[in-house]
Amino acid sequence: MKKIIILALSVTTLFASCSKSSNEPETTQPTLLLKRITETTDGTPVVNIELTYNGKQLTKASYEKNANGSFAIEHNFTYNSYGQLTGMNVTSTIPQPTYKKADITYNGNDLAQVSFTRYDNTLTKVSYTYNNGKLATEKMENTGSTINSQYTYDASGHNTKQTYSSISGGQTLNGTYEFSTFDDKKSLISALPSWIYFKAYSYDMQGLGDAFGTNNALTGKLTATGGTYPTNETYTYSYTYNSYGYPATMTRKDNTGSIQSFSYDYIEVK
Repeated sequence: MKKIIILALSVTTLFASCSKSSNEPETTQPTLLLKRITETTDGTPVVNIELTYNGKQLTKASYEKNANGSFAIEHNFTYNSYGQLTGMNVTSTIPQPTYKKADITYNGNDLAQVSFTRYDNTLTKVSYTYNNGKLATEKMENTGSTINSQYTYDASGHNTKQTYSSISGGQTLNGTYEFSTFDDKKSLISALPSWIYFKAYSYDMQGLGDAFGTNNALTGKLTATGGTYPTNETYTYSYTYNSYGYPATMTRKDNTGSIQSFSYDYIEVK
């Protein structure tokens, strides 16, 4: 029976390829890029981030949307001749936002470090290493604090575990995130160019999810010890999806009763 099915599929494929006109233009699948993340709290939607592109190249990230539609903070991106993201400059209506610029360096094609210059001219450096093309370690350093993180994946590319150790003000906090189940849809980060930059900028990723692998997490838990806030939390994630298989909405619930709801807008780029 298996041979018959394979033969039938082969004949169908051959017929389709022969019947297609040689003058018929090939169709190009559109690329879907993340455009906007909106968080709804107590029934009120707030735009976390809005992204601007030139073709497929990310040119700007806008934060803190005002009532008049403008944004309080904008990150304007620069690139080298190879198309690699190399830096960011801030424009802001806030007198002194946290950062004023960022410089980005690479190890080959891998983004190795984002160095943020704060408005007091101190630096926050976030460094990365990779294993088989996946994020393996992260180290964040700024004045008086350091966070070291490690990332583990299963054979399907799911980010199943994240461990971290944070040292700040003489206190150490150790934690482990574990994710046990996943959907079979496309991950949010796969629709965002240079997503690792946003990981460096915002520890909570502002709605981009908690697991950074092939698919989106459905269940997870956090165990943290040390410091003044030992934590044991469990999480469930529910999604709706668009026709391309990317999340259109995500709701994150934990065992304390906290609920976060996000919606996602995308743009098509041919």
